[in-house]
Amino acid sequence: MKRQALFFLLIILCSTFSSTAQKNNANSPKIILLEDYFVCNACLIKKPAVKKQEIVSVIAQDSVLSEAARKIIPYFTSQGDRFILFSKLAKAPPKTFGYTPPVNASQPHARGFGTYIEVKRGGNSKGNTEFYKFGELIHFLTDSILIFDSLQLSAAGLAAIGDDVLGSLETRYTVDNKTFVKKIPFDAVERTITLSSNLLFGTGLPRSVTDALPVTLQYTIGGEKITAGKTLLVFFASSEEKEDLTKYYKLYVTAFPEWSVEEIADELLIKIIAKYKNASKINFIEWLRSLK
Repeated sequence: MKRQALFFLLIILCSTFSSTAQKNNANSPKIILLEDYFVCNACLIKKPAVKKQEIVSVIAQDSVLSEAARKIIPYFTSQGDRFILFSKLAKAPPKTFGYTPPVNASQPHARGFGTYIEVKRGGNSKGNTEFYKFGELIHFLTDSILIFDSLQLSAAGLAAIGDDVLGSLETRYTVDNKTFVKKIPFDAVERTITLSSNLLFGTGLPRSVTDALPVTLQYTIGGEKITAGKTLLVFFASSEEKEDLTKYYKLYVTAFPEWSVEEIADELLIKIIAKYKNASKINFIEWLRSLK
């Protein structure tokens, strides 16, 4: 009898524990507002100030990221406001939402990657670093490409273009009424062109200045100096952008440890394309590997 009574007691305890666990699981939030990626300057200036816990409570019962974002995005209305939502139910990357600043023609590239709502991937051919025509190389240099620290471009496919032409590539820009002419380094042995911020702009100009500079791209063919139809649009990742991308990368590594660096790079390129046409993917992957 004692053994039978003990058996029924165990059944009751297991049933109670199971019911409690299911209840707690049902009450636990399905969407997480990530702590380290939450910035709401607008919340502080409201009367009374809005606390993060209040925002979390609004989406406590939601299970769809887009629906949760729609409910809480009105709180994020100041420059730099952003948040990242992560669904525990869906095997999908965390998504960034937040305040989207109005386009400013004088400063088209705001700092950091934290202010863009779900952007879509750009053109497939952008950022390609294989050139078979000289025009493709010029298009790359004038098509809003983001690179990290430095990049070497192979000119091996440009067999018909002489080293004298490739070695004549230069930039020209004016700062404080003074004109600067800088050669784009070309290695005739390796047939590579090197791009870096220090080589093109030196160390005295901050990123905020170089972004806004109209930089003329020129080269020489048959003794004639030719100016490209579009200005140089190669951008070097700022410290703010690197910080943002480093946080995003570590977030993906933690949430999806089975993903390769290349797979994470594909996701992060979506954020880059929100501001630029693309990045050199190989160069970007190399930089991500250096974060480990």
